[in-house]
Amino acid sequence: MTQSTQIEIVKLSAGTLYGTSDQAQRLVVRVNGAQCADVQTQAKGAGHIWNADLPVTALSDGATMVTVEIAGDPAVHARLSILAGDILREDALSEIAQLRIEVDQLKAVVRRMGRSGSGT
Repeated sequence: MTQSTQIEIVKLSAGTLYGTSDQAQRLVVRVNGAQCADVQTQAKGAGHIWNADLPVTALSDGATMVTVEIAGDPAVHARLSILAGDILREDALSEIAQLRIEVDQLKAVVRRMGRSGSGT
C-alpha cells in the first residue's frame, strides 16, 4: 500500500500562497490551469513548508482557481477558490437581497402559524 502525499494550502497573504507538505517534492502552482509561480520549499520539523508568489495579473475579478500539484503528477493535491473584485461585490449584494426576501417569507409563514394556533 502506498502512502498518499498530504499537501495543504494554509493561507494567501499579500499575493503569496503558503502551505505545508508531508514529503519533499517539487510542487507546481497553477492559476486557472496555467502554471504561474515558482514554489520555494524548506524542511520544517517532520514535514515541509512552502510558498509561492502569485502574480497580480493572474488574479482577476470574479472566481479564480488556484491548484497545487506535484511536478510530473497531473493530480491536483490542493485547491483554493478565490472570489474577488467588482463582480463579487455585486453578486454578494444580490445574494443578501435574496436572503432578505427569504427571511421575510419565513417570518410571514411563522406569523400565520401563530395566528392560526397551529404549532406544526
